[in-house]
Amino acid sequence: MKTMMKNHLEAKVQEPVLLAQQLQFLQVKFKKIMKTTMKNLLEAKVREPVLPAQQLQSLQV
Repeated sequence: MKTMMKNHLEAKVQEPVLLAQQLQFLQVKFKKIMKTTMKNLLEAKVREPVLPAQQLQSLQV
């Protein structure tokens, strides 16, 4: 029983540390995803006017 309580307490101490590490990892991942998403959005915005023009051409043909 004593060791169970000890393990439980140790786990409780480690939990916030683990959470903090996971949060940090998620933040880094999120930043990377946001960066690529923004990049893709900007590239898409540049390509967007081209696409309707191509679609119009294909409709005319």
